[in-house]
Amino acid sequence: MLRRLAAIALAVLLCRAGNLQATGDGPRVHSPMPVGVNALLLNGSSLQDANRTLDPSLIRPFSRFDTSIINLAYIRTQEIKNRHVMLMGILRGGQARRRTLIPGGRETSSSSGLADPYLGVSVNLFGLPPLGREAFSQFKPGLKVNFLLGAFVPLGEYDKRNVINLGANRWTIRFALPITRPFSGFRGLPGTLELIPNLLFFTENKDRNLEQDPLFSLEGHITQEFSPRTWGALGFLYDRGGKTTVRGTAANGTQRSLALTGTLGINFSPRWGLQIRFGQSVAQNEFGLVGKVYQFKLARIF
Repeated sequence: MLRRLAAIALAVLLCRAGNLQATGDGPRVHSPMPVGVNALLLNGSSLQDANRTLDPSLIRPFSRFDTSIINLAYIRTQEIKNRHVMLMGILRGGQARRRTLIPGGRETSSSSGLADPYLGVSVNLFGLPPLGREAFSQFKPGLKVNFLLGAFVPLGEYDKRNVINLGANRWTIRFALPITRPFSGFRGLPGTLELIPNLLFFTENKDRNLEQDPLFSLEGHITQEFSPRTWGALGFLYDRGGKTTVRGTAANGTQRSLALTGTLGINFSPRWGLQIRFGQSVAQNEFGLVGKVYQFKLARIF
């Protein structure tokens, strides 16, 4: 039972260091887990052949962006005022490159350094009491609802003279209501159904007089264990909104896009695990996200 408890915690924590705006949270991020768990995570995410980088106003019909981000995250679960709470901090850095077709050839430009760090807190509203490891091993989870508040802090690399920047020079505030429900799946092995509505709000980038409307996203996953050490998931991410203006003039219209994802999780031991994930946009309007996402996540719990 303790081995399965650790495997559950590891599967949950492996999914927490993604870039929501491009890839979503990932499966099993919000699954039940005990308090008193700590984790360090190394996460690599690559958005390839995309129509924009981290700045949503940079959509160009003849440009393609490749953005690679490495995240180092620390996560802790604990009890606060008789509530189950998860705290998270993520340091992020990487490189972005733009390729633009021009008459007679191709023009490239790039940026590298620190990206905006992320801070978040997730508080259980229903379905998960703040249980320690021993008590949690006897707990039978059901429907669970959390409230999540997060923020991308504008401390990343930014130069207003550059077209491409890893920092956004503005705050991004996230509100989410993660909902999960377990079920007995293939051959009686555990599975989960997950739905995560999100709402992102953006402050103004004053250097560029860039403003952006709120962006709504809806993420869903169905996961299935194959054995105590392996599991898989299929998911989707739908985005809508986020119209941008620069100096009061429309830069891009309302975004609308749908991406599909697939995930394989492997637990090497109760304390070490790996996740591999692939996603691709399958439908979008002229302002929606285009591209393919590749991810790996390595976690160590203690």
